[in-house]
Amino acid sequence: GWKTASRRVTLPDEPPAWEVVTITTEDGVDLHGKYWPGDDVAAVILHGFDGPQGPYGELVSHSSDELLSLSGVLAEAGHTVLSLDWRGHGQSAGNRDLEGAASDLQAAHGFLRGEGYGNVCALAFFNSVPVVADLLAHHPDVALAGLGLAWAPAAQEKGFDATLSLPDVDAAVLIVAVDEPKQVHAAQMMSDKAANLYEMTLLPKTQSAGRCRRCAVCRHYTWTVRSSPAACSTSSSPCESRPGRLPAFFSPRNSVRGTIPAWNGQSRSPSTRCTATGITTSPSGCWSRA
Repeated sequence: GWKTASRRVTLPDEPPAWEVVTITTEDGVDLHGKYWPGDDVAAVILHGFDGPQGPYGELVSHSSDELLSLSGVLAEAGHTVLSLDWRGHGQSAGNRDLEGAASDLQAAHGFLRGEGYGNVCALAFFNSVPVVADLLAHHPDVALAGLGLAWAPAAQEKGFDATLSLPDVDAAVLIVAVDEPKQVHAAQMMSDKAANLYEMTLLPKTQSAGRCRRCAVCRHYTWTVRSSPAACSTSSSPCESRPGRLPAFFSPRNSVRGTIPAWNGQSRSPSTRCTATGITTSPSGCWSRA
């Protein structure tokens, strides 16, 4: 059954300083990694893969940078952490290649073993979850003490199926999902097939979680953090996009650069900018960081 997470972890404003390491795979690809040496518990942090996401199929890029706060929490706790950029992602060389991900994981595991760590775990996030599960099932040389699978939107990805792979994974498996239908469904499917299920943890959705919005003009997704109303101020100026992007104005019928479009025939309401986060919002659906 599900275990509901009850302990909150405060994310550090700045993670501890890390070492930049370059790990070369057996097929000659140089991978970028952030490395925090620590105790004898070592974790490989594996971000999601680039690909179309969201209702419009927008291409979303991923790298180890997006998991920097989480890596910092583990490092501050004294654990050894290696946060890796998959090939073709972040600062790693090569092309995005899911088949080549096996070499990436083998190289990361070999690096930590070479540093003297025998107790190695892996934490896979988002759409890397089914890929990592499949890699471990077919590469027993990557011996892990534990495997964490977190926030998977589905149990399948590009021909990789975690439900078919987890029965052959010997590592203890921890599955984490946010209380959201797709994630819960994927997590339940994986937990039913895991040969060595350690725990299923359900994270409640909170008001601080935020949400993602997309502008029809600049075609850019922005993750917006919901803040306390006391931290926000209202202004009549139009919202601004990030430097180098088109103005982020949105209308379901038209989008005109440099003008404030109408919304259902009505004048656009003043935008609201949070002075704490720098997020500008408007009722028309345009969300951007000023």
